[in-house]
Amino acid sequence: KYAYAYSSWTSPSTIEFVSIHKVKFYDVNVRANLYIAGNADDGFGFYGHAGVALLGYRDEIQKGTYNESLYYTTDASDASLGIMIGGGLGLQYRSGMVAGFFEFGANIPATSVNGSDVEPVAVINAGITLGVKIHFGKSDRD
Repeated sequence: KYAYAYSSWTSPSTIEFVSIHKVKFYDVNVRANLYIAGNADDGFGFYGHAGVALLGYRDEIQKGTYNESLYYTTDASDASLGIMIGGGLGLQYRSGMVAGFFEFGANIPATSVNGSDVEPVAVINAGITLGVKIHFGKSDRD
């Protein structure tokens, strides 16, 4: 990255420095699964899912060492927060408390981002997730 002198009297007029970005991602979601074949308790299950998510990120820039009273940069911190709704299909295999998932679905973002109107676009996603499932209530195995 480059930093530029505030004054034309400053020499050198441009300096190079190392810019470090710290990026944090946020994903809070609520969703429901409806099992079409099999079940959530044991073995294979095939299901449909639908939900809503609050997604966001924050990009904080830790600038390198240079004299900030003489030089400036065009780097700026950035952040975004949005809501997405989505759904799709999934296949699960569960043994005990550990379950593996493969899901395919579509998410539709909000039509406004950071106060500006945006064209909604469907985003296709697929992913493999390994996780631990916690049951609230009784199941067939209890």
